[in-house]
Amino acid sequence: VTWSDGSAASDVEVKASFDPAALGGMSAFNAFQGAEGETRSDAEGRFVVNGLGKGPFSVAAKARPRDADESDKSVKHWHALAEHVKPDTKDLALVLSEPMSVAGRVVDAEGKGVPTFTVSAQENRGGMFAGLGARMESQEFTDPDGRFALEGVSTGTWDVTAIAAGYTRSAAASTTLPRAADAAPLELVLQRGGSVSGVVLATDGTPFAGAEVQLKLSLGEMMKRNGEGFGSRPRATSDAEGRFELTNLTPGRLSFAAQATGFAQSEAVSVELASEQQVTDLELRLRIGGLLTGEVFGSEGGPLSGGTILVQQSAAPEVQRFTTTDAKGTFRVEHLEPGDWNVISMPLNKSPAAESSENGGGTDALAMFSDMKMATAKISDCDEFACMS
Repeated sequence: VTWSDGSAASDVEVKASFDPAALGGMSAFNAFQGAEGETRSDAEGRFVVNGLGKGPFSVAAKARPRDADESDKSVKHWHALAEHVKPDTKDLALVLSEPMSVAGRVVDAEGKGVPTFTVSAQENRGGMFAGLGARMESQEFTDPDGRFALEGVSTGTWDVTAIAAGYTRSAAASTTLPRAADAAPLELVLQRGGSVSGVVLATDGTPFAGAEVQLKLSLGEMMKRNGEGFGSRPRATSDAEGRFELTNLTPGRLSFAAQATGFAQSEAVSVELASEQQVTDLELRLRIGGLLTGEVFGSEGGPLSGGTILVQQSAAPEVQRFTTTDAKGTFRVEHLEPGDWNVISMPLNKSPAAESSENGGGTDALAMFSDMKMATAKISDCDEFACMS
């Protein structure tokens, strides 16, 4: 690890983690397996991170400025990042870069400056889940014209957003640092949120209390929201009359569903929500769902007890259930939503293939796939709860 002038950077924190860009392909299992590790650089700036898996890795370093007062908590760190690093790489060069800033203006839908707001910038690391494991910088601002200069960012691509009281989070503005000298300042537009209210009904059409109503998100949207640190998805609980309300929702096309113990999730209902619009007539009806049963056999033909079963919707992989096989190797999953499901038997502990791979033979991802067994099932909605017996 070196400073930007080429001098050695000693006692610097260095971390190796899974490479988010690898999560979309066959190397996804490798990226997770044994990928975490950290150390500090020595007096010559050198470091070694041991005990890692097959990779690839992202390797990051951060350091306080050399002349910074140790008691000053407001000091911004210098950073370096190397991505797509293969295992057993030697002489990896991490060059620390000085903190930069990104400037712009936060305005409302009419172009007027918002006086008090928070700006957040998140590294865009690429891959299916660009926000996963990425750095994030946030700062509150007060300016009558909505102007800001967010400090602490560094070389790379960043997604910048803003939020303020009474507004929803702005759309992300992507920018690559360092920016060109003649680049125009960013403009982040805030909109007033809308609201959605309605009623949750049981399968017989009566109002249902205690159901959870939430905004439906794809797997990618959920990972992005979690990676950005912006909290969980909007949700509400139906009251004694089955009523619910979700407020301050970001305008656009949104889908909602209700779920409750002992039922399958309701069919999703979509609305096109405008800024400050109030949708008041949403109706979500819970379903009985379908029953899935099965049996798992081990490699020698006998029942496999204690095995992990993943049941995952084919069209929406973020919708999934886990269960385990009993002493007879059987499993049972109730109240599944209608549609096509993938049923996956996960490897039990470590298989010979996986152990061989750890000892240098084969590929971890291929070993994992060879140990998995998958079938498909089509689930229909039951007409009555008796079908669960």
